[in-house]
Amino acid sequence: GLLCAMPAQPLWRYHWCRCLSAVAAYLATALVGAAIFHGLEGGIELERAREYQSAKEEQISYIQGYLRSDADPYLAGNFSALIRGLERYAASNQHAPDLEALNWTFGGSFFFAITIMTTIGYGTFTPYSAGGRVMVVVFGTLGLAISVTCITVLTNGFDASFCWLARRSMRLRFLGKEGQATSQSRRSLFYGSLFFAFWLACSAIFVASEREQDWSFGIAIYYSFVTFTTIGFGDYVITYSEIGRGLVLFTLLTLLGLIIFAKMLSEVASWLQVALSFVKEEVKEVVHDAVEAIGHTKAHGEGDRAPVPSAAGSVRQADVHVCM
Repeated sequence: GLLCAMPAQPLWRYHWCRCLSAVAAYLATALVGAAIFHGLEGGIELERAREYQSAKEEQISYIQGYLRSDADPYLAGNFSALIRGLERYAASNQHAPDLEALNWTFGGSFFFAITIMTTIGYGTFTPYSAGGRVMVVVFGTLGLAISVTCITVLTNGFDASFCWLARRSMRLRFLGKEGQATSQSRRSLFYGSLFFAFWLACSAIFVASEREQDWSFGIAIYYSFVTFTTIGFGDYVITYSEIGRGLVLFTLLTLLGLIIFAKMLSEVASWLQVALSFVKEEVKEVVHDAVEAIGHTKAHGEGDRAPVPSAAGSVRQADVHVCM
């Protein structure tokens, strides 16, 4: 390709600088978003958690009093109010916050910003305030633009790295050849195998980093695929309350996984395009040969067929014989 045809040393340094700048811009954008979301939602969530905790303790005291003296109509009325409150809570679209497991910590806000920038959108927690919802629109627009730019730069650096390998290894020469059906199929197989290996490796890493959640390897494989493909169901997520090992691994592995998955899809799409073009040419050739064969068959049949005299000609010949 064009990247592989450029000089090695300047290109390598150029892409290294651009990739480091892209990673820095990506992380800086996520950190800015985390700070904003934490400022908008963190205090509100903490206040709601305290109010919920106070209301819960009050309702617990009502229950205890009701169990001790169910004849008291005041306590019975409060018990009915408690039941209605529990029904409203069960029907609500967002869980009441827990003081022991707050979502909008700085770590949780950073996790939320990353899910916006990568379009994963797990949906495990969402902004509660109007300001937070407005910020999702603003940050989503700017964050996605920056994220796409950074991922494009990193993908180019990824390509340049494999072009560098292709120049130094005969077995990997196919990585630098574009437009050839054989090379295209080998590249598709290579990147598909690379994604599969990366997928399994990340699943093992998530099993180790999420010991507290007791993830099995099957759950980790499922979670990794849902994450790298940006499906993002949200039924399983990493521990994100604090910026620790799990959140750092999630950020780096998700970014790399998106790049590898996008590259694999690109190569598979190119291979399908080449394969369809090949099939199209083969079908055209078969149809052309079939048409020519039919034409030759018709011409040969007409040449072998004896001329058939007409009825009028036979009558005239009979008349001549009679007159003689």
